[in-house]
Amino acid sequence: MTHPTGPVAAALFAFCEKAGGLGEDFVTALALGIEIECLMSNVLLLPPARANLGLFVTGITGPIGAAAALGNLLRLDEQRMRWALGLAAAQAAGFRATHGAMAAFFIPAHAARNGVSAAMLAAGGLSCTDNALEAPKGFVDVFGSGGDLDRAVDGLGRHFELLANAYKPYPAGIVAHPAIDACLEIAGQLPADAALAAVTLTVHPLALDLTGRREPNSPVDAQISLFHWAAATLVQRSAGIAQLRQDLHRRSRRRGIAGQRYRRSPIPRPARRGDRRGDARERSAYPFPYRPCAGQHRETHDRR
Repeated sequence: MTHPTGPVAAALFAFCEKAGGLGEDFVTALALGIEIECLMSNVLLLPPARANLGLFVTGITGPIGAAAALGNLLRLDEQRMRWALGLAAAQAAGFRATHGAMAAFFIPAHAARNGVSAAMLAAGGLSCTDNALEAPKGFVDVFGSGGDLDRAVDGLGRHFELLANAYKPYPAGIVAHPAIDACLEIAGQLPADAALAAVTLTVHPLALDLTGRREPNSPVDAQISLFHWAAATLVQRSAGIAQLRQDLHRRSRRRGIAGQRYRRSPIPRPARRGDRRGDARERSAYPFPYRPCAGQHRETHDRR
């Protein structure tokens, strides 16, 4: 997972603010930088790479995408482009422990800055080894040991990772999105005066690894809390920026998080609907469309 547009677009906007609008050249450079960043992320994260999920990949591959984009605008020759990519890779940084604080947003910005400095320094003649990305003890070896370098070039010019890039429908960690989908569906089934008695979540282990924050203490912490989003979505019946306001985040902690349970399971059980148990009615839902890699099943019980 990476957020490719931020570092690449920021680098290009900064350059164009000084150099003037470049129209079609800007769009070409933007597409190139995003594509390179996505391809390098695939090398680091997809099998056979032994991916380290502690890396904040935007900070790792973002400088390379930004350097490629700006190098294209600067019309770097092949040698200087190699230097630019190597210098960008040498400045790769970022890990997930910064998530939940403002530092998490600093890392993509730092990636853009590093890409700009790499391209500008290479243009001025600052050299780097030609094989910094693929060499033993180089970029891929360090950040994605065992990664398949062919992923960086297979289908180049025919298949575009850029086309798989999309806007997030919710301002939350991507692995929480299926949970939000399911909770919104359930919220639509509930009467306006429903009181939630319990919430059970069956989730892919990765969802808990990356967003399993039970009691987030700030809006930026809540942004990557599966528990917050399940509670806020069911209580507020919406999942947007407003649900990250400090007062709503505190309210979701009081009203929803303590009553949530979860199960780790990559394959959800079949969904059940309208199952009455005593004075409670059980509601359940799958996210739609079902996405196996982050598949999650949600149940709530409202007292009647």
